[in-house]
Amino acid sequence: MSPVSSTDSLLRSLPLGAAWQDPEVLGLHRLPSRNSLIPFPDLESAVSGDRERSPWYRSLSGDWSFAFFSRPEDVPGEAVGADLDDSGWASIAVPGNWPLQGFDRPHYTNVQMPFADTPPGVPDENPTGVYRRVFDLPKAWSGRRVVLHFGGAESVLFVHINGVFVGMSKDSRLPAEFDVTDHLQPGSNALSATVIRWSDASHLEDQDHWWMAGLHREVFLYATGPTYLSDVTVVGDWDPAQELSHLDVKAEVAFRSDQEEGWRVEAELLGPTGRSLLRRPLSAPVPIPHPLWALRAFTFEGHVAQLESTVAKAKPWSSESPTLYRLIVSLVDAEGRVRETVTMRVGFRRVEIADRELRINGRAVLIRGVNRHDHDERRGKAVTREGMRADVLLMKRFHFNAVRTAHYPNDPYFYELCDEFGLYVVDEANVESHASLQSLSNDPRYEHAILDRVIRMVRRDRNHPSIIIWSLGNESGIAPIHDAARAHLRHLDPSRPVQYEGAISARRMKLAFSGGDAERGYYVRDLASDIVAPMYPEIHEIVRWAKESQDERPMIMCEYSHAMGNSNGSLADYWAAIESTAGLQGGFIWDWKDQGLLREDSQGRVDWAYGGDFGDEPNDRNFCINGVVGPDATPHPVLFEWKKIAQPIHVTGVNLRRGRVRITNRMDFTRLSWLRGTFELAVNGRVLQKGVLPRLDLEPGKSRTISLALQRDKLDANAGDEAFLTLRFFARRAQSWVERGEEVAWEQLSIKLPTRRTTKSRSGRRHSGSRSADRPFMERNGDVVDVEVDLEVANPRKRTGGLLRVKFNRVEHEISAAHFDERSLFQKGPQLQLWRAPLDNDGMYGEGALARWRAWGLDQLSLTSRSSSIRRYQGEILFSVNEVWHGASSDLGIVHKQKCFAGRAGLRFEHEIQVPREFDDLPRVGVHWQLPAELDQVEWFGLGPHENYVDRLTGAFVAKHRARVDELFHAYVRPQSEGNRTGLRRIALRNGDGAGVRLVTSRPLEFTARRYSEDSLEQAEHLSELKMDPDLHLYLDLKQRGVGTGACGPDTLAPYRVRGGRYQFGYTLSPLGPRDGLFSK
Repeated sequence: MSPVSSTDSLLRSLPLGAAWQDPEVLGLHRLPSRNSLIPFPDLESAVSGDRERSPWYRSLSGDWSFAFFSRPEDVPGEAVGADLDDSGWASIAVPGNWPLQGFDRPHYTNVQMPFADTPPGVPDENPTGVYRRVFDLPKAWSGRRVVLHFGGAESVLFVHINGVFVGMSKDSRLPAEFDVTDHLQPGSNALSATVIRWSDASHLEDQDHWWMAGLHREVFLYATGPTYLSDVTVVGDWDPAQELSHLDVKAEVAFRSDQEEGWRVEAELLGPTGRSLLRRPLSAPVPIPHPLWALRAFTFEGHVAQLESTVAKAKPWSSESPTLYRLIVSLVDAEGRVRETVTMRVGFRRVEIADRELRINGRAVLIRGVNRHDHDERRGKAVTREGMRADVLLMKRFHFNAVRTAHYPNDPYFYELCDEFGLYVVDEANVESHASLQSLSNDPRYEHAILDRVIRMVRRDRNHPSIIIWSLGNESGIAPIHDAARAHLRHLDPSRPVQYEGAISARRMKLAFSGGDAERGYYVRDLASDIVAPMYPEIHEIVRWAKESQDERPMIMCEYSHAMGNSNGSLADYWAAIESTAGLQGGFIWDWKDQGLLREDSQGRVDWAYGGDFGDEPNDRNFCINGVVGPDATPHPVLFEWKKIAQPIHVTGVNLRRGRVRITNRMDFTRLSWLRGTFELAVNGRVLQKGVLPRLDLEPGKSRTISLALQRDKLDANAGDEAFLTLRFFARRAQSWVERGEEVAWEQLSIKLPTRRTTKSRSGRRHSGSRSADRPFMERNGDVVDVEVDLEVANPRKRTGGLLRVKFNRVEHEISAAHFDERSLFQKGPQLQLWRAPLDNDGMYGEGALARWRAWGLDQLSLTSRSSSIRRYQGEILFSVNEVWHGASSDLGIVHKQKCFAGRAGLRFEHEIQVPREFDDLPRVGVHWQLPAELDQVEWFGLGPHENYVDRLTGAFVAKHRARVDELFHAYVRPQSEGNRTGLRRIALRNGDGAGVRLVTSRPLEFTARRYSEDSLEQAEHLSELKMDPDLHLYLDLKQRGVGTGACGPDTLAPYRVRGGRYQFGYTLSPLGPRDGLFSK
């Protein structure tokens, strides 16, 4: 459809003109916000709660006709006409985002707005879409009131039916409902929805996510009678002292025509089996004011029927036991006929703050939470019910007990899932003015919009027991309007506390910018927030606050442990502080899912896009890639770290050699009888004993010491042997979120072993000829020295032995080749490695640690001096290499001294690396090997199986792990150094026939094995740009810098950094035959 002149523009038909640039216009003809209720004709049909079974519900989601315009002024009036021929229009899916359906493009920014205009201005080029759908009105709906529901539209919505303007709405994340009864005609009706991408409201929705216009939530119709239940509010309270539940129901009744006396409301509460929990149904009349009764009219609060009852047999709702009951509320006329029924699920629980604790049902509960954006890798913000359900189940399986709806109210179905499966919810209002942080909340033109968004959220969502805290929004400064919003909530819902991080962050920033102590911002008591809810504080800050502040509020971090790329260092340190410090009560990790969008590039390669990949300018690149799961919900390694930290059981050793351990139930309300436990005793990774734990029936918070019948003879050890006792806990029975037999928790304890002296065997097959098996052969051939060693064989029946042939190049000062039985052991020997492909946390914009590293030239080290020598030494051949390296911009030299001993055990390497102490923060200290690509089967004894680093290893355990090299690679959306594993004792890399190499370390090291070098990872911006190298890369580090959270939050903590100094480590490399084991001699 072509642009038109302003005289033909749709604007002429709108009563408010350019309302999308007027922040004081919030909606027109929009119905008041209400709980998400669908009417049913009777109790029998309402029991299921399935709206599809109601004859008075009809979905309009699906394929719509669609026309796209560059500006709202270009939309002609005929575009919403009743008789329009839209056969030439495109087809588009609803719910959906048009930038992902071939129109316009997605745009990502974090803080900055995607356009330069100041509030409330918007660009002249302002994409606008007109959606159109024709539907038939059911004949059975004749004479009934019909409501049109739009679940969400970004960012402003105008509605027409049969060419007539119905109404408009702002607020992209809350429903807009319109009474369309008078606009409908029998039979066919034409519905048009005009959506404008940018509006004055966009300045309130600057939420660090993709900007994607369209109808992104469901659209439907429902019908009520002329007299109907306009809203039902339920409070299910649990009294922990009396162990009694109390039900309070307020049913609002509306009359579309004249008020009638004699109507009443009835309520029934059903248990899981369908039986009533009430002695008799509750009943209350609908009050009608008499015009002659002045006092009654003066005190009249509306047509609200109030019902209440004590419920003796109801169980409390909590995250651990999300017990729900079905409430059915019926509207009955004066003749006793049920005219309408609505239904909802009810949970009984009490939320309160007392003695610096947030309490659920009388107990202080640690908030193990995560922030969640609506996101689907294919559909953007149009998340499906299946996707929401998958998110909730995955959160539960990994022991999250809370979620913050960052930064806007979610689809009602998400709260239903949280009610059902048990997640505490911080429900957040759709208010974030990050780009205009302080000014917008103090702008009188926006005050009504801020207050409206908070109130509408609460009126819609307050029946959900999972919601335990309201949030006034995010990063919108602090102003009187926030105090006003808090006051409104005290009246609307006194049963829940309110939080708002802006009350803290704004004051912290003011102190910081004025040269004051920013930490003092935590100490300011603000009326707007019942909880101290900071963002990204350092551990010492929150501990200091807890010990010094006299604030009676608990601290629950609204955002911490930023999960951008390879991240979440020191998560266990945060929780050690939280669990040991009164006043600290947990927080919400940022955030749940990487917001990458699946795409196929011009070469047919598939990966995930982020800011700038669609030509969206300005943008904040990959700052939207910061989840604990990938865009496809694949868990990142940190999720296994978190699962271990948050698991419901804690185990400590009492006397491990006697099998005595102490088990603590970390749950708040649940006994441990739902779990069963097993144990394994392993020495050097070999399991020597298995057993079953005594039945677990510990009360919440209690501990018990148990004894395991360990076979102590299994603990006789040789020097260097290591023993570990591993306990695992499994679900005894299936629950809604966990399968029967699924592992829920584990603990591993190291057992100190008494050692006995052993004598190494010197037996072995001698090589025929004049060369002695006990004495390596060495021959100089020009610049190359050839060495042959007959390797030691501990068990000739298992391995035939063979010659190890090594070439030392005296000119290049390196080991140029090593073969065993004509098989090459490596492509290139150990090279100094101090660099890693920068993590997002190392300094994604070139600041922080990354800036220092580049200033020192660590990314461009050059070899300035190298020398070598070779000689016999104590029955072995010793090849020594001394190197000096310099950074491109530094005069300070880095010394690498390497010794290689060729003997009957293989090649024994000793490394000494001297780094100037001026380099006080390094990426790593180690060496880099290049191995044949065919050695892609990896077995190691160390920490695993998942990627782990020095500041993120709580979720890893010591064992013999096996994996293919490609399985060790973790695909972060923006490539960066990855795949590290700590605590390495020994590692074997084999080909498909089982032959390969083994490295045995003299002290635990760290390793990474992959098909990409650090340089390859650094050069790629997307996974599709990675190309496998011809060699396999093996990185061995004495220590690698932790991952930290420096992209947004505290940098890697001091104990997990690598300082300049003198480092020494060693290992032995030997060939492996197909039948050789990781521990065979």
